[in-house]
Amino acid sequence: EPPKGILRLFLARPRPDPGVEAFMDQSPPVAYAPKRVCSMSEGHGMATIEIGGVAIPESALTWNFVRASGPGGQNVNKVATAAECRLDLDSAGLDQDVRHRLERLAGSRLTGTGEVLIVAENQRTQARNRADALERLGALIAAAGEPPKPRIATKVSATQKAKRRADKRHRGEVKRQRKPPDY
Repeated sequence: EPPKGILRLFLARPRPDPGVEAFMDQSPPVAYAPKRVCSMSEGHGMATIEIGGVAIPESALTWNFVRASGPGGQNVNKVATAAECRLDLDSAGLDQDVRHRLERLAGSRLTGTGEVLIVAENQRTQARNRADALERLGALIAAAGEPPKPRIATKVSATQKAKRRADKRHRGEVKRQRKPPDY
């Protein structure tokens, strides 16, 4: 028979399996998981990740995990959950056009050494922040992969020009009628 009082409530409480919780915290959601592709380059197997519709070698990505601000309670001061993802543009193997558009789109996220830096710290776990950083990097690369729409020069039609002149004439007439009459 368990002792009475608080201790009995503690002993009667079901305990969660710590292994399952640790696994759940470390595994990213399925929607965020990047597709890993193994390609052959000059006879050597080279692991690549498909991000934003482009296969990028894993060696072009550098990860650094630091302490994050934001949600997490006391855990935020102890665990490095924020993910810093650096994409080295020199070793990423992107087309020159895509690279130039990516540099322009990256803006302040482009470092002086030619790396795109994505910092993700919104999630409470390292794995989810890593997945968030990959998703944001993929969106940036996908946007850079679309060529810009060519501008088609347009011309103001004669009807629009005539309407504009008629409107100006009408507006001038309204202003002239506001003036007091000359005696």
